[in-house]
Amino acid sequence: MPRSSIRSRFWPGRARGQARSSLSFWAPGRRWTSSRRRASALSPMRKRRGTSRQSEDFSAWGSGMPLRRPRCRAGEPRTLSARNCAGRERRAREDSMKRSYKLGLLAMGLASAVSVIALTATAAPGAVKLVGTRVDNFMLPDQTGMGHELFYYRNSPAVVIVSAALGDDVSAKAARELATLRAQYEGKGVHFMLLNSSVDDSRDEIITQAADLGVPMLADELQLVGRSLGVTKTGEAFVINPRKNWTVAYHGPVADGKASVAAALDALIAGKEPTVAEAAVKGKVIAFPDRAKAPEWKKISYARDIAPILQAKCVACHTEGGMGPFAMDRYETVKMMAPMIREALRTKRMPPFHSDSHWGTWSNDMRLSAQQIKTVVNWVEAGAPRGDGGDPLAETKYVPPEWPLGEPDVIVEIPSFDVPASGIIDYQDRSVPTNFKEGKWLKATAWSGASATVHHALAGWIPEVREDGRGFSWNTSLGGYGPGGEANLTPPDTGIYIAPGGSYAYQMHYTTTGKPVTDRTKVGYYFYKEPPKNILRQTSITDFSLEIPAGKARHHETAYLIFPDDAEIFGTQPHCHSRCYSTKLTIRYPDGREEVLLN
Repeated sequence: MPRSSIRSRFWPGRARGQARSSLSFWAPGRRWTSSRRRASALSPMRKRRGTSRQSEDFSAWGSGMPLRRPRCRAGEPRTLSARNCAGRERRAREDSMKRSYKLGLLAMGLASAVSVIALTATAAPGAVKLVGTRVDNFMLPDQTGMGHELFYYRNSPAVVIVSAALGDDVSAKAARELATLRAQYEGKGVHFMLLNSSVDDSRDEIITQAADLGVPMLADELQLVGRSLGVTKTGEAFVINPRKNWTVAYHGPVADGKASVAAALDALIAGKEPTVAEAAVKGKVIAFPDRAKAPEWKKISYARDIAPILQAKCVACHTEGGMGPFAMDRYETVKMMAPMIREALRTKRMPPFHSDSHWGTWSNDMRLSAQQIKTVVNWVEAGAPRGDGGDPLAETKYVPPEWPLGEPDVIVEIPSFDVPASGIIDYQDRSVPTNFKEGKWLKATAWSGASATVHHALAGWIPEVREDGRGFSWNTSLGGYGPGGEANLTPPDTGIYIAPGGSYAYQMHYTTTGKPVTDRTKVGYYFYKEPPKNILRQTSITDFSLEIPAGKARHHETAYLIFPDDAEIFGTQPHCHSRCYSTKLTIRYPDGREEVLLN
């Protein structure tokens, strides 16, 4: 029978780093007692420095907050490729949401300016000079699935964005010119992108038809970026100056006499302003249906439209004492933080569920729907009006249940840890004896009491009882916790075996929040009364020899895993820190077909 394998690729930045993707799966009717030996017998592949390697770590269960996908087709062994990308040192995404109220107030002070820019461009972009306007941050995927966040290029002298559509002569010419400019300015730090905001072009069409352009084409499916940027036609070039608060330095054709992107770039690189900063563009009109509806946005109801979305998608974390940096407990707070909420949605930073919706449908998807995103963004750009009606957030206080699955069979309090107000904290490994006299089958784990300092936590089991109370191991993983995470629940009639004796083991990653905090996280364990039919296992697809060349951006790494037998995939959990930019997990079937499982 053909076997399956997993391949991982990474894009690291300026220093050594590590990234991994985890897979939760079960093998029907099999209970592997020595999974490491089983895995190592699969392939003669050996670890070599600087090359891909096969992962040999078959452990117990997914950690953190796995993205749970409907099961794959039964009876087909498969190959998985996990592709991870990393770039230059950047702030961790979660840190940008942990801004203080001081920044929130500053953002509120800027709210009117943001709304004016957005609505001016929305209402009559053809009549507005766009040079000098500020471009707000966003993140959009290109034709390969790679995400591009505008502010990621903050150290660049310029970012060039050109509006485009498929099957359009002006766009095709602009793409060729942009590819030439990209080669011409290679090594100067300038970034070039096409922006497709056309309602006539689907994501699938962009993926296939833009594959050979040589320039990233960003899919602006909701039209939020093109709309706020002021796009009206194809072939409109926007040269953005990151060093001048992300303002537009040039708006016009890619190349038309004295009005050109090249001339604008040469001026910016030389520290000057472009001689010709604004010029007309002859391109195909791009329809933005929502522009005509802008006057209606002021009628969006906070009570009827906005608060219910926040209650369903945000309040579980953004509550008093919750993981979120502020509590969504009343209209005034939401209005104050409205610009940040808009940015978090435009950059796909919140809710913290970063899977590309084009590939894969997940049972625990916490993201806002496309219509919900547009409703909230439109409301913010209209000035976040209060409207009539009560205040659902103030009237209905969210009280999270301590144990959503009911009282656990066993509750373990992880030894408390004093988190300082500032500084970098090493990972904390802690262990607590299980005192089990006989083996048990784990059904679920749940977490309670984690403070805002807990970046993430992993639970496992180790066979020994250590006097120092330390210790952690990947070999038997019992779930994990992250911001917005739910209980770790196994599939029906599937569990994780915990042998007698030994210790519960925990790896705690703490981050400082500006004030000292004592963390007292608790973990609840739920067990089967009778042994389940299947074993749930986790394998980590990792290249431990990963080394990022100094100064290298978008460095690729690949790792593989071969399935020894049929398996059903339950979930995935890519896990990387600030140097990793992107991860892609691909299945290769025995007949050679490939399917993207996670992007």
